[in-house]
Amino acid sequence: MMKRKALIVVVLLLLFGCTNGTDKNIKKEKNEEFLYFLYATPLADHPIWLQSKEGFVQACNELKVKCDWIGPKVIDTEKMEEVISQGLIEKVDGIITQGVIKKALLEEAAALDIPIVLVDSNIEDGKKFTFYGKNFQLQAQLLLNEIEKKIPKHKRW
Repeated sequence: MMKRKALIVVVLLLLFGCTNGTDKNIKKEKNEEFLYFLYATPLADHPIWLQSKEGFVQACNELKVKCDWIGPKVIDTEKMEEVISQGLIEKVDGIITQGVIKKALLEEAAALDIPIVLVDSNIEDGKKFTFYGKNFQLQAQLLLNEIEKKIPKHKRW
């Protein structure tokens, strides 16, 4: 389990690298031993998410980990949830996805000891391995602090 978690962290750190790669549906055969990570993307063809795919595939290739990049071409959280549910059935070693899914999927994954990493948006009280993305409250506070430095108190609304 610790080895799997360490690999997930490394995959995350390499997520934004660039390389070409292909994805294919992978299923573990009965006696086959390998790590298999699933990236359930919210938008399979969007340029921003394709950058993430490049880093994900690069990390998987460098670590000799099998992986899949699967998701809808248009925003469809139900399709994403289907991809994740299938990954849970197949007992993948880890899942990366955006935090727009039902919290119940995080609970199900935790019960199966399958870590889920949320990227871009979080599910605050969900049972995920970690969240990798922005802290919008901190970002807003930092922005406000900078604005307040530039606008005198008597000119603020």
